[in-house]
Amino acid sequence: MCYMPWQHGNLKLRSMSDAPERFAVGFVVYSPAADLLARLEMINGKGYRVYIYDNSPEVPLLRRNIQLLKNIKYSTSGKNLGVAIGLSTICAEAYYDSFEALLYFDQDTVFDCRTIEFITEFYRDARSEFEKSYTAVVFSSDPLRDSGTDRAYEISDVTLAISSGSLFFLRNLKLLGWHNETYFVDGVDYELCLRSLRGHQRIGRCRNTPGFDHVSGQPDKAIVVWGKSLPLRRYSLARIADASRSYLRLFFSSVAAGQLKFAAGMVRSYALYVFGQALARIILK
Repeated sequence: MCYMPWQHGNLKLRSMSDAPERFAVGFVVYSPAADLLARLEMINGKGYRVYIYDNSPEVPLLRRNIQLLKNIKYSTSGKNLGVAIGLSTICAEAYYDSFEALLYFDQDTVFDCRTIEFITEFYRDARSEFEKSYTAVVFSSDPLRDSGTDRAYEISDVTLAISSGSLFFLRNLKLLGWHNETYFVDGVDYELCLRSLRGHQRIGRCRNTPGFDHVSGQPDKAIVVWGKSLPLRRYSLARIADASRSYLRLFFSSVAAGQLKFAAGMVRSYALYVFGQALARIILK
């Protein structure tokens, strides 16, 4: 694991209108809550191109409220085809529109202006180093520290990462074949991590992103188990079956690729998933 403190404490934040280079921003949505609209308006107002893939076009809230946002590119297939197809679509659209990177957020990930400014400064300062061999840098925040106050990029290499908060380097992602569209929701992000390993590409994680919150927007209930907070959500049996199939596929794919450490990570992750769903069915009604 590497650690790269990309310090920019003495850099003056430039206005977004002066930015010589920009990444695109993307979302894959399904019946999004109304609070997403404020974040879309903020990004649109800063001049970023926003790509949205809508898996629930029958719900009019999003389509009705983004018509006046000139920087948003909306697409849909007319039905729910899952996260992987949506991610592949918006990343490919951004790439063929000549963007070199796309910053992806889940619809329920909370972020603000500080988040976008922080990631923009990273992109300006360190893009040339990371676009050589990284599929993505995943931005997140550590609740145990004061994220972003030292204005350094605390980046380390990771084996597993989720998609939300990912700044995808599109040329490298294209070399991997975009996201695997045979996955629906669960396993999409981990499968990309596995192919990155096999393709000798890396995944980075920046742990001190200001304004980033991937917890409060989730419909989870937090409980304390052995002194640690554990978020619980009761999924449907169909969702659990999809996740189980995905973990099984990932396990065998990683074993076949000789990535035994990754395979062990899948076993551990699935065990935690099953444990969480068992608790959810006991505790949550």
